[in-house]
Amino acid sequence: MIFVGGIHGVGKTSWCKERSAHAGIAHYSASTLIAQERNESFTSDKRVDQVEENQLLLLSAVRRTRASQRFLLDGHFCLVNKENAIERVPYQTFADLNPSGIILLKDDVSSIYERLGARDAQHYDLSFLEKFQNAEMEYAQYVSEKLRCPVNIITPTDIFDLSGFVSECYKEGTR
Repeated sequence: MIFVGGIHGVGKTSWCKERSAHAGIAHYSASTLIAQERNESFTSDKRVDQVEENQLLLLSAVRRTRASQRFLLDGHFCLVNKENAIERVPYQTFADLNPSGIILLKDDVSSIYERLGARDAQHYDLSFLEKFQNAEMEYAQYVSEKLRCPVNIITPTDIFDLSGFVSECYKEGTR
């Protein structure tokens, strides 16, 4: 599994849908898998109340999905909790997911601001989005180092050889 991270509104799901079709691998959204496990849908309010419980639900869903070993999972390294604070997803979640590689999408925060406004009618402060994106990148790099898996930090419009990255990640045969 290749984990594709980034903050809300950066374009993870769109990027994954487009690239997974070309690379011939499946794509799943962590929030969709969690919502299916809960048997409910997520609201446009991106604040999360039960971070650790949600991660257990995600792990359960991913374990059932592992039949297709090579897939993209889009999700987050950090979330905004109910107190409007940036909270890291527990490291153990990533250790249990055991990704073969990580792709982190980043973008100009003003573009993210516009996307969130258009898609979810959410308007975060630009400095908060900058802080959120920096926390996401910092933690993605930490997780990558700790799990000893490759990480690529790119923008949604970068030319990126996903098929080559998938081959590189699975070449080692360890995940």
